[in-house]
Amino acid sequence: MTPTPHVATPRPVRGGGSALPGALVLAVVLVLGLLLTLVPSPATGAAKVRHDLTVAAEEVGGEGTNHFRMFGAVPTYQGRRLKIQHRVDDGGWRLWKTTLTAAEDGAFSERIYGGKRGSRVCYKVVVPATKKYRTTKRKVACITTS
Repeated sequence: MTPTPHVATPRPVRGGGSALPGALVLAVVLVLGLLLTLVPSPATGAAKVRHDLTVAAEEVGGEGTNHFRMFGAVPTYQGRRLKIQHRVDDGGWRLWKTTLTAAEDGAFSERIYGGKRGSRVCYKVVVPATKKYRTTKRKVACITTS
């Protein structure tokens, strides 16, 4: 007896057709997902803007008195506490003090100090975020003592 060759019968393909419709559906889903992330929704709202912060520093009593103060105003943050940070030499920024802004116009004033002889102390003001405004930081002054 001679063996009969086995002939493979083609099996039906599940899902049928080519891979093009599947790729097309995937592409459409990806594009729609990307568009939804780019369009701002009412929950996220528009982008927040920075607080209207003006700040400066001066040496009180003229040059050489070694008595400094910082002053400024945040009309968008009236009657609330803002933070003052300081950095000694090349270290990191650390919370130094919190101060209250005036309820009428958001003004504030605070005495600042130089560090030890041969050091450099820098100060900056940080106004926290609110529903309408984002966190705003502004470097004020650096005092170098010799």
